[in-house]
Amino acid sequence: CAIYQSEKMRSGFGIKYLSDLEGSVGFKTTDLKAIYRYSFFHEYVNKPPKLVVSIEGGLISKNIDWSKLYFSDQLDPVFGLYKGSNFQFINHEPVNFFDCTMSGTYKDRIKINQIPRPFTLSASWRHIGLKKDESILRLGERLPGIFTITASTTFSAIHYYRLPLFKPIIRYEHQ
Repeated sequence: CAIYQSEKMRSGFGIKYLSDLEGSVGFKTTDLKAIYRYSFFHEYVNKPPKLVVSIEGGLISKNIDWSKLYFSDQLDPVFGLYKGSNFQFINHEPVNFFDCTMSGTYKDRIKINQIPRPFTLSASWRHIGLKKDESILRLGERLPGIFTITASTTFSAIHYYRLPLFKPIIRYEHQ
């Protein structure tokens, strides 16, 4: 993920690329998205309060190597695994679909024991506006959206050195 935002601009632009290969059967996910973000309170570039909203959208591709899967009709209780299966593969083509995410982050300082502490509150909604068929087997199943809220602050051992000692994070996620 790379995002460019000049100090003179409120808008930032970026790109996100993810390639993931899971397990011994080669379940591959490729995620390529463009990112746009907008910063409010621009006059306070490095000082709170700060509000940043962003949207990212792009293509997700999922594929599985069916030749590495074994099914129950390929297993013999005496001889073990043998070739040949009656399983009919539905489709060998990868599943491609558009995905969109919206998020917002608010940063400020709150006073705890008369010491200003950094505070962050963020919310995101992933998998917005998906089409009807994201299933590898093409069963017409839909990937449900994920809503997340996160709040955090930082307690430092010595305020002068700004070394983090304790950073509590509260996160709620619903899918």
